[in-house]
Amino acid sequence: MAKTLIFVYAFLFLSLFLLLKEADAQISCTKDKDCPDISHLKILIFKCINEICEAVKPDAE
Repeated sequence: MAKTLIFVYAFLFLSLFLLLKEADAQISCTKDKDCPDISHLKILIFKCINEICEAVKPDAE
């Protein structure tokens, strides 16, 4: 029974790394409007830089 639990815990722990690898997806774009709009967050905005949406700090206005 204990070996089964250790196996299950090890499997769950290792599967987290597979999920983290897949979560690092990049969004391709051609202009800023192609990037996600998260205007409710004033901390970061997405801009199209080198045809990839990247989170940047908004300019001081």
